[in-house]
Amino acid sequence: MLALFAAALALVAAASRPVQAEDPPQDDTAALRVVRVLDGRPAAPFQFLSDRLRLTPTAEQPDPDALLLELPSGQTTAARTYREDGIQYLDLVSLATALGMRLDWDPSVWGFLLRPRHAARGAQEIALLPEGVFDGLGGPVSQAQLTTVEERGPEAAGVPYPVAWHTPSGQESATPPQAPRPEGTRPGKPEEEASQVLGLRVLTDGGMPRVQVEAAAPVSHRSILLANPARLVIDLAPARLEQSLVELPADQDVVKSVRASQFEPGVVRVVLDLTHPTGYRVARTSDSRVIQAELDEHVSGYALWRENDRFYVGLDATGKVPLQVRPLREPDRLVVDMQGATVTRELSERPQVEGVRSVRLSQFQPHVARLVVEFESQSGAALPKAAVAWSPEGGGPVEISEAMQLVWLNHVEQLRTRLSGSWLYLAVEAEDPMTLETLQLSGPQRLVFDIPGAVLPRDLAQKEWSFTLDGRDGRQDEQVTVRAGQFSAGRTRLVVESRDPLEYQAYRLEGQNRMVIGIASPRVGGRLVVLDPGHGGLDRGAGDTDLSEKLVNLDIASRLGEALKRRGFEIAMTRSDDTFIPLWERAALANALSADLFVSIHSNAAVDGAAEGIETYYLPKQPNNQILAQAVQRELVRTLRRKDRGVKSNNFWVLRDAEVPAILVEVSFITNPQEKELLGRETYRKEAAEAVATGIVQYFARLDGGPVPASASAAGADLWNRVMHESREAEDAKATDASI
Repeated sequence: MLALFAAALALVAAASRPVQAEDPPQDDTAALRVVRVLDGRPAAPFQFLSDRLRLTPTAEQPDPDALLLELPSGQTTAARTYREDGIQYLDLVSLATALGMRLDWDPSVWGFLLRPRHAARGAQEIALLPEGVFDGLGGPVSQAQLTTVEERGPEAAGVPYPVAWHTPSGQESATPPQAPRPEGTRPGKPEEEASQVLGLRVLTDGGMPRVQVEAAAPVSHRSILLANPARLVIDLAPARLEQSLVELPADQDVVKSVRASQFEPGVVRVVLDLTHPTGYRVARTSDSRVIQAELDEHVSGYALWRENDRFYVGLDATGKVPLQVRPLREPDRLVVDMQGATVTRELSERPQVEGVRSVRLSQFQPHVARLVVEFESQSGAALPKAAVAWSPEGGGPVEISEAMQLVWLNHVEQLRTRLSGSWLYLAVEAEDPMTLETLQLSGPQRLVFDIPGAVLPRDLAQKEWSFTLDGRDGRQDEQVTVRAGQFSAGRTRLVVESRDPLEYQAYRLEGQNRMVIGIASPRVGGRLVVLDPGHGGLDRGAGDTDLSEKLVNLDIASRLGEALKRRGFEIAMTRSDDTFIPLWERAALANALSADLFVSIHSNAAVDGAAEGIETYYLPKQPNNQILAQAVQRELVRTLRRKDRGVKSNNFWVLRDAEVPAILVEVSFITNPQEKELLGRETYRKEAAEAVATGIVQYFARLDGGPVPASASAAGADLWNRVMHESREAEDAKATDASI
């Protein structure tokens, strides 16, 4: 809302003292007032609740494009201004930023709410409410107080359009009604006798888009839907309009804006600029003082996809409406009726979705949009056994059957990036609350962020960015590539690809439709890993005189230590040569050093010479042991391309005695001729060491990363403001350079 309609604080330059609630101004020229700006000009004045903001202009004002204000603390702040007709207008967005406050549009009061950035909604709020436009309009009229008097579909009228007037008595009239006059009085001008329009309110929350007009006395109305451009016209008579009421912002999805004007003497015209011709209903209160136009939500498309043995039907609509879902047979069809909806573009097509024969989207009735999905005869579609009804009031997912679900598609509206040293931030905003699913992949290293049920706009689909993150803990810089794409018809995917594993932190902001994801190399400086080459000395382990396990383990562990040092870790080893170390001393070293990890390296053995593959052991005594074992096992299998024998739990002595996160790795079978030959290769042992090192870094990345607790929402909000503000500045600078 703020991006489309700037707000400004009108301050008369003569103001010399703060306005306080206990000392109201006697002269309008000394008052702080707030106005909205349309096309660079002030309109629709607002009353400023000045008892909460005690601001005084400083004596000296050196900059004509800024206003210096003194705060109650004695400090000064500045905000952008401009002058018109001798009045200095102070930009409200700029003022909120200067004060470190948050500015939100609240359609329920049709005003702005100003509050400390980290304060909860409703706490310490300053309301910037309408001044004179809404006198007498105490609040939105509930649906229970309204009676529908006309109902029309989305078909635009032709020209000329003779439309009857609906009078308070329920009669229809071909001419605009006149205001009643007391007996014995002389007729006056229609505009003097007409009822004054007290207020105009646009309601977009908690139901379908609605516009309410309130007059001081009963009025008649007529309505007409026009095309090219799409607009709904509502005339009121007998009515007159104050000049201050000009234009109001609206929903943008269905209603772009609402305009009111004195169409002719005694007739006020309200025009709803629409994005598409729309079905609507007109209702009135019993005293005919409030007229309401309620508009259908728009349905613009659909999406079909399969995921985890479930079939999903996505509805692309401007809002959630009641649904009736019915199964039909011969052929198998799923019929979805959307109540209170208008189709913006009718479709009949055969989508490239397995098992689907055709899809039709059409306007079934004036206020009912219908989607029909027809399945192939052999598709095995799990249609519901009976009809399913769903309403927005009930909320929750639209469960059609065990294997079929209906989803309201969520549109991603903004995706911005910001690089700050060793951190990369992704800011994502969608129309509705988002769910974030994460996945860590390797070969190459990738962090995957999925937003189920979300759709990217065309300008963001298949987009790619490249960044260089500063190295942490003395490591080299990290080259990072970010890709955004539509993974499936109902799943948006962000992929962050890098050389080494990355950690992330996800901040969910108030309302859940905004989030900031911070990405960086995991911080490993100061972390100590104790490496334990299995066996040693008189304990040869498995193998033979050609290749003994104790030497293979020592070589892999030594290479692993070097790989971890390069990544910033501190290393300690239970043995660094061919020495015998008792089992009880190995884990004891890790415990004594308070190590962050204990990793025991072994080569497997079995009586059956055909046994092969990689396995990693852990004990569940430490909560993160399994996560560590899975990360290392995954990297070993991917790198060495040997059989995955899985992650297992076993009561090995070194694991049982360890009081720190610990695993035991069986790299390969030294008793298997093929794997023995591989273990004898230096390149194979080096690859094994690098794989374990990568798995350890992945473990710490996952340990340090993840969703940030709700208690850190203030930090998330600050990050959001920084990312969005600096990204826009960079875009503006780029546009300026291009124009030069």
